[in-house]
Amino acid sequence: MCTLYLDQQGGQLGREGLQLVLRDREGGKRCFPLEQVERVLVYGRIQLTTDALDALLERGVPTTLLSSRGWLHGHLQGERGGQVRRRARQYALMEDEAMALKVARALVTAKLRNQRWFLRTHDSPRAAALEPFIASARTAKDAAVLRGVEGSGAKCYFAAFATLLAGSPFTFPGRRKRPPTDPINALLSLGYTLLLGELRSGLQGYGLDAFAGVFHASDGGQPSCALDLMEPLRPLVDRLVLRLAWHRFVPADFEAGSDGACQVRDGRRGQFYAAWETLMQEPVLWQGEHHPYRQIIHAQIGELARHLDNPRDELRPLALNVLGR
Repeated sequence: MCTLYLDQQGGQLGREGLQLVLRDREGGKRCFPLEQVERVLVYGRIQLTTDALDALLERGVPTTLLSSRGWLHGHLQGERGGQVRRRARQYALMEDEAMALKVARALVTAKLRNQRWFLRTHDSPRAAALEPFIASARTAKDAAVLRGVEGSGAKCYFAAFATLLAGSPFTFPGRRKRPPTDPINALLSLGYTLLLGELRSGLQGYGLDAFAGVFHASDGGQPSCALDLMEPLRPLVDRLVLRLAWHRFVPADFEAGSDGACQVRDGRRGQFYAAWETLMQEPVLWQGEHHPYRQIIHAQIGELARHLDNPRDELRPLALNVLGR
């Protein structure tokens, strides 16, 4: 099974028989057997014919539409029915402030702990600076306080992250999102977008609403549930970006757009996609068996589903320090 990353502007994805066919502006042609396509990510101006869309929807292949810079536009996936009662419990959780806060505290605490783990694995003396934020997240009295703790913890963490790039070809001014203004932020944003796509695909499989979250605002403008679940997993992207910044990318691989946004140049984004797929397929020891990271990520959605099915079972977000080789 494979993921198709389509980012050559002006291309067209069509269908011929049991194959998807990608044509570029120069007349080149590549074929992909439908049975081997697990998901599709479309960046920028790439046409999808109705035949291709029909095939993807019919087979339930998650298809994510993004801008050329990696900003999420939307997500397509065929109807497969759903867990109606589970989704009803998800909406009830969203409206129950006390229970929603409990889940949100677990997710933010796990995120801060996983960030501490990441810094410790790189022998950063600043890992201990996250301790007060972890304690505060566990006991935050309401959502506003929890968001403040998360934001302050993120600022502290990314200040430490910047020191891990000392001596590399890159500097890091701190997290800049809209738009990313430097190469490291461009890579982080691209990685978080791919991680978000993994979670959105998995949520539908569990019959859950990607837009009904408990920490991020559930106003219909963002996939808040997917963003909630992504929080403890972000250090996976951070670790990948750090490795690529040291060993794979150089400043010449990036360019600035007219709006000041920094992005990876055409022809070099494939390096990131390949590294991401390698990570997603990498087997790691978890709960006594080896599983690929993609399966572990989707299991976190199953953890939320388990909690919704039986609220007496507390949510247990993934602790990255338990993973082994």
